[in-house]
Amino acid sequence: MSLTLKQRYGKSYVFVLNQTANRAKAELRADDRDIPVGGSVTLTCSVNPSSSGWKYFWYRGEKTSEPLTSQLSAGPIRVSEGGVYWCRGGRGEPVNYTEYSDSVTVYKIIPNKAVVTLQPNWTEVYRGERITLRCEIRDGGDTEWEYDWRTTSSEKPSDQNEHRITSVTGSHSGDYRCKGRKKHTQHSATDWSDPIKLTVSYKPWPVLTVSPSWLSAAASVTLNCRVKDPSAGWRFYWYKMVPDPSDKSESFAFRLEMLPGSSSGTEQDSYIVHGRTLTAGYSCRAGRGDPVYYSEYSYSRYTWSSDIHSSASLTVSPDSAQHFTSDSVSLSCEGNSTEWRVRRSSPEGRDWSVCSYWGTMNGSTCNINTDRTSDAVYWCQSGSGESTNAVNITVQDGDMILLSPARPVTEGHSVSLSCKLRSQTFDSIVFFYHNEKVIQSDSRWELNISEVSKSDEGFYKCQHSGRESAQSWMSVQANRPKAELRADDRDIPVGGSVTLTCSVNPSSSGWKYFWYRGEKTSEPLTSQLSAGPVRVSEEGVYWCRGGRGEPVNYTEYSDSVTIYKIIPNKAVVTLQPNWTEVYRGERITLRCEIKDGGDTEWEYEWRTTSSEKPSDQNEHSISSVTGSHSGDYRCKGRKKHTQHSSTDWSDPIKLTVSDKLRPVITVSPSWLSAGASVTLNCSVKDPSAGWRFYWYKRVPISSGNFYTYSYGLLLGSSSGTEQDFYIVHGQTHTAEYMCRAGRGDPEYYSYYSDFKFVWSADIHSSASLTVSPDRAQHFTSDSVSLSCEGNSTKWRVMRSSPKERYPFDCSTWGTMTGSTCNINTDRTSDAVYWCQSGSGEFSNAVNITVQGGDMILLSPARPVTEGHSVSLRCKLRSQTFDSIVFFYHNEKVIQRDSRWELKISEVSKSDEGFYKCQHSGRESAQSWMSVQGE
Repeated sequence: MSLTLKQRYGKSYVFVLNQTANRAKAELRADDRDIPVGGSVTLTCSVNPSSSGWKYFWYRGEKTSEPLTSQLSAGPIRVSEGGVYWCRGGRGEPVNYTEYSDSVTVYKIIPNKAVVTLQPNWTEVYRGERITLRCEIRDGGDTEWEYDWRTTSSEKPSDQNEHRITSVTGSHSGDYRCKGRKKHTQHSATDWSDPIKLTVSYKPWPVLTVSPSWLSAAASVTLNCRVKDPSAGWRFYWYKMVPDPSDKSESFAFRLEMLPGSSSGTEQDSYIVHGRTLTAGYSCRAGRGDPVYYSEYSYSRYTWSSDIHSSASLTVSPDSAQHFTSDSVSLSCEGNSTEWRVRRSSPEGRDWSVCSYWGTMNGSTCNINTDRTSDAVYWCQSGSGESTNAVNITVQDGDMILLSPARPVTEGHSVSLSCKLRSQTFDSIVFFYHNEKVIQSDSRWELNISEVSKSDEGFYKCQHSGRESAQSWMSVQANRPKAELRADDRDIPVGGSVTLTCSVNPSSSGWKYFWYRGEKTSEPLTSQLSAGPVRVSEEGVYWCRGGRGEPVNYTEYSDSVTIYKIIPNKAVVTLQPNWTEVYRGERITLRCEIKDGGDTEWEYEWRTTSSEKPSDQNEHSISSVTGSHSGDYRCKGRKKHTQHSSTDWSDPIKLTVSDKLRPVITVSPSWLSAGASVTLNCSVKDPSAGWRFYWYKRVPISSGNFYTYSYGLLLGSSSGTEQDFYIVHGQTHTAEYMCRAGRGDPEYYSYYSDFKFVWSADIHSSASLTVSPDRAQHFTSDSVSLSCEGNSTKWRVMRSSPKERYPFDCSTWGTMTGSTCNINTDRTSDAVYWCQSGSGEFSNAVNITVQGGDMILLSPARPVTEGHSVSLRCKLRSQTFDSIVFFYHNEKVIQRDSRWELKISEVSKSDEGFYKCQHSGRESAQSWMSVQGE
């Protein structure tokens, strides 16, 4: 019920009472929203609160006055057509209707099947990966579809058929289902698809194993990188741990250097390292997808070498691989270094640390703390990062140990191994074992080998009265010289060859050399047996060794040398953006492009004279260049599947990195004329090199006794201008302008330019400057004062001079009293002066010259009004004029006689300009006389 107030006949009002029926509203429910193929769903209409006598009227499509006549009912109905359904109740005669129910949309299921697919189709995905879920309708033909999704995850897909997730998280885990609706028959839909389960796990951490863990001469090392499902699209990336000599901390940092042939990953989860002779650490990671998603790096694993080198070696004192707890054990580093670190690792290659954690370092010697048991591998690292031989040392708290040499034994030498008890002597048989086989069993506690051979290498232990020592490895090294292989060039030019030279040190006669390519095998290249250098025209990995005598006594194999065959494709280095000069902080990309490379897959190598080495990718992006990036850059490409074919080195491209650019701004004119525009120019070294220009006006803001400044972009300058000039229209007051330049994406900005003034001589009542005496030129020692007048109680008198980078106020070059500044005229100056009010408003500007010469021109410092008269005078410091005086206007003589005064009876705009005078070979400075309208 409501009251309506209506005005009638002026001030008379009528109150109308409206009565609205308080009708119940019908409620419509469906037992299912989807009608199965060949089936139906049940619709139930009810009225709340419940009461008897209701019949129900059913509607489909629209609420109309005519219900579905076949469906008038007192209870639920079944429908087999899709659509929007409504109902209402009615009873009595005439029928009293309820409100219409809310609508219920029922879909008719069609036989097409919806299927959810996952791309890439991996059984498990990891946080951060990129995936796509698609809803596909089987036998959908050319029908246009709309899509619905259901998911148990907390991330609801959109209503598209494709749902991309650029970086999955745990919140995306769950079941995903979809269905399709025919776009132009809205109430026909597929059934829900079967669910697809998305499991999102933490970033995978691969496990690296190395075999063998101890190196043998000429043996290769196999690395294995294990992930949960190696067939799920993974490629494998292999790295060597390289010490960083620049890190002077005790723990010594490492960086990971990618192994050859690994830049694009390998399909196999194994990698073979050939020719490894020194201790080294390795790591791996896996990647898949586009763009590549990478796993974590594996923990590092080591391959140990017991070979001794003169440049870096470790000795143990006493020289034994086993020790009792409480024994005194020291490790000493020797070689070509003054800085050493002693490292320790578990035999599996984990938990490596430096001496200070488990001993005491004194110079190049580490004394092990033996108060607890341990089984670890030890080695030294020089200041340059070189590793020594490694030794496996066991500290035991039992009663018996085996005394065996910690370092390798040389073939042909003798060696003794001893069994030792902590606190008693041997009173029965002692057993010595070699690789678990008894080789001596009697009362002797010592095992002597008079002439060691390679067959004596292996694991040794001893046993006595039921007690057994730990076993230790005894390494045997050959007592043979090692061949050295050198190449005059690593690249075979097109149609050419390179020279390989094999030698033996120390040098002696009678050697012949055996050459190998690809693998060190028992059969050398028969055509290449020689007593001197050989020339080769085939690419590959080359080795050599020397031999002499009958039967032949061979040296150790040389280290390998890899020779590349140059192919005719040309490598070219490009720079993007292609600017001749770049500036500190800019972002650039260097690319190595192979001309006519076709579909060949390439690996890349770079050379540079800069101190920053690019990676082995074809593209090297530098997000913020510095001076260390300056230099020449060259590259070449190697065919990926024929590792030893490569292009020649490209021509170098020179990258010059300069200090951040500071543009130079100029203004024209520098003094404003009525109605004239002002042109700003922003000069940079190469304005065509992609620069856009930004223009600013500097506005002073009063802050107590100080001024701060705001910088406002000029109109139309927010995105920069292509032109290096900008025109300011309608400028009437003195103003300061600045500019800067920007280029690139993201944009790199230069420094701001210094600011430049545009001067106005126009006088305004709110802020004006007067000069006393009123002239533009003065002699040194003259008394000159500048007074500020206008709508302010606070004033600053400012000066700008070509010799001064920034404006300074009166306190720097004069004395301020109230609103007046007395100029210090004891030295010459040529400057522009103006007043600034407390609110930052500028007065008219005046150009005042203080001269140390004999002659000045007396001309008004402030503008002269059109139609008024004015006198300009030539003045000498200490004498009078005795000959002709010349007056100039804009360098043109306008008066020449004995008069020392130039009078203009009625000034016009044409009289504005520069004036000077001349007498007896002496000349005044010139001054600008400004003319303003009445």
